[in-house]
Amino acid sequence: MRAYRKNGFLIFCIVYTVLSLIHFMMNGDIPAKVTGIFLGMALFSSLLGIMLIPNERHSNRRVILNQISYLVIIMAAIILISYLAGWQQSLLSISINAVIVLGLFAVVKYVLYNHDKKEAADINAQLLARKKRKTDSA
Repeated sequence: MRAYRKNGFLIFCIVYTVLSLIHFMMNGDIPAKVTGIFLGMALFSSLLGIMLIPNERHSNRRVILNQISYLVIIMAAIILISYLAGWQQSLLSISINAVIVLGLFAVVKYVLYNHDKKEAADINAQLLARKKRKTDSA
């Protein structure tokens, strides 16, 4: 559960920061309504992050299906929020949102992969140190 909370917080931070930066660079300011929408979207994305955590009981096909489902749900949420907020939606804006979502997904996967890789290296180092202590004491 601790790993899920940490990964969820990481997803939340990355999504909110990137959405805010993109909006700020395009418009020069971020109104309170937009900030609230971005916070809600980042929270929703981080709560759905449980779909991205691979489970050893799941097959590779199931993990890929979960990731595709995650992307589809996020895109549907973006389109719904845009509609409810009264923002103009065109095929171009939906395509740009899809590219942003895919980019964010790639960044999150890369950061989570590097984090897991670092944790695995730390665990391996601890195991080697433990093994060395056992051989030295014997």
